[in-house]
Amino acid sequence: WMMLPLGLAWAQPEPPIRYQLTVDGKPHSILLDRPIEVKVGDRLVKLRLSADNYRLFNAAGVSFRYPSGMGYEADRSTPGLTIYSLDGNNVVVMLMCPGQLVGGDDFVKDTVANMKAQYGKGKVVEEPLQLKLNGSLLKGSRLKVDLLGQSLIQDCLGFRHKGRQYLLMLQDSLENGKPSQESQRVLKLLQSSFKLQ
Repeated sequence: WMMLPLGLAWAQPEPPIRYQLTVDGKPHSILLDRPIEVKVGDRLVKLRLSADNYRLFNAAGVSFRYPSGMGYEADRSTPGLTIYSLDGNNVVVMLMCPGQLVGGDDFVKDTVANMKAQYGKGKVVEEPLQLKLNGSLLKGSRLKVDLLGQSLIQDCLGFRHKGRQYLLMLQDSLENGKPSQESQRVLKLLQSSFKLQ
């Protein structure tokens, strides 16, 4: 047994995920984006499994597309509240869904006020914001935050659906003072696919 230098040990790519494709009841091992040949009846058929570049979020009566490379989490640790988080490299999308009926815009305003208090005076600027997503006009606030030299934008947008007040938050870590390319891609998908069901 020989110990490799640390740099060499970590240089190996992650092993690919293997999938099982069943054709006519017969399983075939397949790797993403690698063609295989499968016999179907008396014909040899070429198959290839490819991933879409987006996923479909569909929960709590809300659906939209988001980049497939983003991580997904549903947090139900706070009684009466579910927080769905989609995490990318520069972007976080959060959908906060109260489990009970919430009146008015208090949920959004209270959340924004709590966030501003946590950041502290002089570190956050709030501006009113309206954003149209696939025909739905969402209103709320944009927070421009400066924390330890890191510039963030947090768009906090409220909407009502089936008697509940929801909060959609889009957070972007700016690149040289400008929105990241990832946030532009996320916003484009939201603008074209956001739906209330």
